[in-house]
Amino acid sequence: MSIKPPKLLRESLRKWLPRESPLKGKVQRGFSIKNEALRNKMEYIENYNRRNNIRLIGLSEGAEEENFGAPIIIERAHHVPTVRIPGKAPRPILIRLLRFQDRETILRIAREKAPIYVDGKRVSFFPDFSSEVMNRRRGMIPALKALKEKNVNCHLVYPARIRILTEDGGTRFCHTSDELQNRYSTLQEDT
Repeated sequence: MSIKPPKLLRESLRKWLPRESPLKGKVQRGFSIKNEALRNKMEYIENYNRRNNIRLIGLSEGAEEENFGAPIIIERAHHVPTVRIPGKAPRPILIRLLRFQDRETILRIAREKAPIYVDGKRVSFFPDFSSEVMNRRRGMIPALKALKEKNVNCHLVYPARIRILTEDGGTRFCHTSDELQNRYSTLQEDT
């Protein structure tokens, strides 16, 4: 998705610049660069605003009203606004905490005690990210699972990178599936 320049500006450019003008190309590249910078800034701000949020998946409908007895301050908690379908998995719950440190503590404890069951059903805790970051992370999950099946010590880190811990104590990061395949083949050759 790209943001187009205002209609009046586009018409002015067409009127004053010939079809194949080098200046026209520079202006378009300038718009593209500015557009990309604005999209990155918007994504950063959206994810920063979500930094106190936790996404809780698997908790049955109505269970969020129970008191968990934790000494944390919850600003608000609600189900993700989607259509509730009886018999399907319960809708995820978004929990906004007052302090970022509480979120980190909850996520750390959830990782340490995983799997967690409430009323016989498994629940999972995740950080809340923008939909763009979530889609990029979903794209990395098959590669992450493949590495874990081969007993490679790795995990997914923000925004959508796989961190691989090597046997010699080093750390490698992969940003795409292609990069992961190339690096993993070199990891196997090194060992």
